[in-house]
Amino acid sequence: MPKKQLVTIFFWLFVLIPVEAPADEAKVEIENRYLVFAGAGFSKDGWGNTHQQVETLDLVFRQDRPQQRTRGKGRWINRKSVFIEVPLSWIYSPDRAAFVGFTMNVAWQFLYHSGRQPYLFVGGGPGYTRAEIPGTSSHIKGTYQLGVGIEFKPQAPSRSLFMELRYHHMSNGGLKEPNDSVNSMKLLVGTRF
Repeated sequence: MPKKQLVTIFFWLFVLIPVEAPADEAKVEIENRYLVFAGAGFSKDGWGNTHQQVETLDLVFRQDRPQQRTRGKGRWINRKSVFIEVPLSWIYSPDRAAFVGFTMNVAWQFLYHSGRQPYLFVGGGPGYTRAEIPGTSSHIKGTYQLGVGIEFKPQAPSRSLFMELRYHHMSNGGLKEPNDSVNSMKLLVGTRF
């Protein structure tokens, strides 16, 4: 089950990173960040209501809007963010077509290590594709996603590297029948720009 795999991966990211004293909050500069991610995704017959294997190449543009305030202590110290994303995907199997969407996500980034910071996020939004995927029937789609990631922060914070694993759901929300969903896993790598 994809959700169980996400929880397991986040658990190991969380446990393997040692705790160190968090940076002085007064010195941490909080600003909106702009990121770009590239990667690939695939669905598998039998994941949820998925009856068709779909493969994609993905490009995601994100604005990260972090809050000033932190919560928690020790390993649990975190900062909440809003991720505003524009995902672009090229569906290359079973049909060839583009997908464009807009998603709003809520994220929690754990700040207990200055160089490697895991995060998790959840969100969703609308999308559009002309792909003819058997079992799906509308060009307008609704999506939701759940993801885990890690930010690698070198000395120059503008050079951060991100790695993410996402569970991504896409269906037409009952607009037309049939309404088979496409549940996929996506692996993405990103950086700031």
